[in-house]
Amino acid sequence: MAHCAEPNSKWTDVSGFSDEYIERLAFYGQSSLALEDLAAGDPDGAAFVADYRSISGLEVRDSFVPYGAAAFFTENQKLVRIERSGKSFHPGNAGWAHAKFAWKATMGTYITLVDHLVGCHFMVANNICLAAYSKLPCDHPIRQYLKPFTYRSVLINLKACETLIPVNSMFHRASALTAKGIDQAFPAAFQLATNFRSFPDLIKDKGPKIQQLMKEDKYPFGTDGCKLHEILLKFTTSYVETLYPSDQQVVDDVHIQDFWKMILEKLDIQKAQYDWKPTCTTRAELASLLTQHVFIVSGYHELFGTIAELVNNREACGLKIRPGQEEVDPQALLQNSVILALTSLRMPMLCSDFSHLWDAEVKGAWMTCLDDLSALSKDINKRNTTRRFPCDAFNPEFLECSISV
Repeated sequence: MAHCAEPNSKWTDVSGFSDEYIERLAFYGQSSLALEDLAAGDPDGAAFVADYRSISGLEVRDSFVPYGAAAFFTENQKLVRIERSGKSFHPGNAGWAHAKFAWKATMGTYITLVDHLVGCHFMVANNICLAAYSKLPCDHPIRQYLKPFTYRSVLINLKACETLIPVNSMFHRASALTAKGIDQAFPAAFQLATNFRSFPDLIKDKGPKIQQLMKEDKYPFGTDGCKLHEILLKFTTSYVETLYPSDQQVVDDVHIQDFWKMILEKLDIQKAQYDWKPTCTTRAELASLLTQHVFIVSGYHELFGTIAELVNNREACGLKIRPGQEEVDPQALLQNSVILALTSLRMPMLCSDFSHLWDAEVKGAWMTCLDDLSALSKDINKRNTTRRFPCDAFNPEFLECSISV
């Protein structure tokens, strides 16, 4: 692991074999996106669930067992049950250690496939790049806006198509999937990914119990994520409104309309998730789309792509499950480390001065944005001293400006 970037958060204070490790993943880590409110009346008193059973149907190779598991937690964030393959497992009972490992391996596979590779790289970054480079002239101000946030994205996505997606690629070998399973996985991931949904709307839909956790600063994914999104939206709105003094000017910009329509066409398979208008009719709509792109390629990509703390030891998360397995085997640990070493190099940071790329009238807005990002970072660092577990998921101090590796 000497050639991998240092993890943003140190997890050495919690054993990967413990129940507490899964609690940290669900409320303060990479599984926070999957966490949802649970209806009242659960037999074990569970109030929340992190459910990854949606990929249980992917075909796996002989000697492995299928993915799929759901973890259930009380209002006090205590892990009380894991459901897998139609069975329930409880702390201290037979099969508990294997159930925890299976949930972690399923989570690791899901966030790598759905949230990271498909959601960040191909759904958001790739579609924005394709639409911008195809429909916006080189000197279009929105294409200029996108320049730092699309840095190296096309190159890295092409490399991913060569090294991570095909049968017998690194991801295929590191996972338990068959060739058929790989063919099933990517279409399924495009249906499951929610990365183009407005982040504040996604958080609101998680339910009142999660909203209460946010008020108590016990769900940093929502608390810090909404603050980061608000800062990015403030900058982007200022940029868009400087360029377009009225909504009608957005409507009249044929390049923006073509840009918007191309993204809609690319998201055709996800019509059920996104209720977008066929044309962009307001400055607010344009700013919202652009903000979500920056939020995903910086915040989400760092959270789901920089996962050294999850795969760099035998206690943590593998990408495949053997019968009865309770820890990552040496082969899987090596495979995970190779992928991590190739994809964790540091790239240009979000908190950088990009003002030389933009016209004078919007440079001040970016400098204000940098001040706001710095203040957010200080706030998160302070909050982390009193949180049950520190969480740097959306700490601007660690965020990169684009999907560039």
